[in-house]
Amino acid sequence: MASESLESIAVPLSYPIPGVSYKELVKEQSANSRGIPPAKFIDDVQGHVSASKTGADGVLKQLQGLYGKYKFMETQLSQQQRELQQKIPDIKSALQALQFLIKKKEADEEVSTQFELADNIYSKAKIHTNDTVCLWLGANVMVEYSYKEAEELLSGNLKNANTNLAGLEKDLAFLKDQTTITEVNVSRVHNHRVSLRQQEGTRQPAAPAVAAS
Repeated sequence: MASESLESIAVPLSYPIPGVSYKELVKEQSANSRGIPPAKFIDDVQGHVSASKTGADGVLKQLQGLYGKYKFMETQLSQQQRELQQKIPDIKSALQALQFLIKKKEADEEVSTQFELADNIYSKAKIHTNDTVCLWLGANVMVEYSYKEAEELLSGNLKNANTNLAGLEKDLAFLKDQTTITEVNVSRVHNHRVSLRQQEGTRQPAAPAVAAS
């Protein structure tokens, strides 16, 4: 009897799932910095299923629920990663523009630039540098800072963003390993369940033959 594909049985489920416990499937004492517990590899599938009160079907439900949790966390962290990947170039651009203004200020030079009047319509302008610059903070909020304050703020934001991005990449790699382990566990438990059903089928008595009239 051919087993089903992993994709057909390891479907991410909504979480949390009422009545489903994951304590036997994860190493809670070894959680990473975000508190994500690593998955246990079920080495003895037969022993694990035998020790479970829910049988192979219950263990599969637990594993599928755990898989769904890992995929949910992966989706959330991937979204944060994309946001940071978009934000970091903007911070770098703002910091470079600020450093350009500081250099012009120190040289006591005007800044020649272009500003947008309307879509695809620009005008040339000369800016007299001073000691302040305005930064967008989000939510339609703009605040005026001195050059020194703005540089410290942008440099700090860039450092934090790079640190957070590195942490997210590490956590996503960790989650990928856990989903792989869980997928393997699902596949092995499913195959064990198929084997059990085959054994039950061979133990059933054959139907009595009906004599032809």
